[in-house]
Amino acid sequence: MAGYSETGFERKRLAEILSDKNEAQKSVFGPELNLNPESPDGQISGLLALSDDQLWQIAEYAVNATDPDNAVGPTLSNLVKLNFIERLESAPTIIVLSNTGVPGTLIPAGQLVGELDGSLQARTRTAFTFAADGTANVAAELTINGPYAVAANTFQNIDTPQAGWISTTNTAAGIPGRYRETDAELRLRRVRSTGTNSQNMLDSLIGRLSNLEGITHANVVDNRTDYVDANGIGPHSFEAIVAGGESNTIAQAIWETFPFGIGIQGLTSGQAVDKQGRLQTVPFTRLANIPIYVVVSIRKRPGYPSNGDDAIKQAIVDYANGVLEQGRGFFGGDPVIHTELYTPINTVPDHVIVALAVGRTNPPPTGTSITDITLRETSVFTVANIQVEEVV
Repeated sequence: MAGYSETGFERKRLAEILSDKNEAQKSVFGPELNLNPESPDGQISGLLALSDDQLWQIAEYAVNATDPDNAVGPTLSNLVKLNFIERLESAPTIIVLSNTGVPGTLIPAGQLVGELDGSLQARTRTAFTFAADGTANVAAELTINGPYAVAANTFQNIDTPQAGWISTTNTAAGIPGRYRETDAELRLRRVRSTGTNSQNMLDSLIGRLSNLEGITHANVVDNRTDYVDANGIGPHSFEAIVAGGESNTIAQAIWETFPFGIGIQGLTSGQAVDKQGRLQTVPFTRLANIPIYVVVSIRKRPGYPSNGDDAIKQAIVDYANGVLEQGRGFFGGDPVIHTELYTPINTVPDHVIVALAVGRTNPPPTGTSITDITLRETSVFTVANIQVEEVV
């Protein structure tokens, strides 16, 4: 029965509402009353049923607003605040530019630099002045938000030239940004974050790390044996693997959460401050970005869109990042199975997939799966690394 009961809320559907309206009219005016949808009385029933259906939808939304598993959009954003969690907004990829120029020259903030192929631009975050040796470093962010992968030494174009600024380049790969956190991602992070006060160290640490500002991935793996395990974790040790966030903040969270007497390992580290005010070096590992190359061979049909190739490339990237379908994609440690890519490719109409290959290297790959991605790595898909070719 529709309504709210001890088993929960069940919404009355439009067809049921319309049937009830029609039966009510017939009970007053007789069973021969013409209630076909085209008749005046049928039109009245339809309008009243539609109004009632909207009220039932509002009631359902209000009930779901109290449950983080069912709440959506702004309601879910408000609900997770009870767990001291804020939805992560979209953010740009960050790069560090190494510049040369005339000593003493001040370059204002907000200057644009571009990739060599002209596909992406970045804007300097602060002003900078060239030192006596004619060098200066400055952080810059892409002008668009999202997890765009930026390789080292690809930003060398000064798009807003300034007197005294000679050259620029990003000597290291960028720190990927993110899209706005989806409802599915927010629900998952809430579950992990509520483990912060758990008695289990792994659950507690994952929850603590997941809730840090800027963190887009957090995992903790441990080894309780007396031997180094298959993941390279030392005996009676653990390793925190993260993406995003500030190193010292991550280190502080680990230091305040892990139990003494347990080994910690990692490929990088940050500085934490203990209760006595002493600096403690805390190791952890940052998730490594693995560029993935894709070749899609298709046979085009007459209705294939003029921008179909570009649409396929973008659909693959969106799917990999969990944007095309919530909860589906390739994340930290996930293998890349080529059959999963049929889903985004087939969002573009009027073609037949003849062959599909993926790989970690360029020239074009010939494999069908990448199963050697470790728990310390994550696959990164970019439009530039996807090739769509027509087979006649």
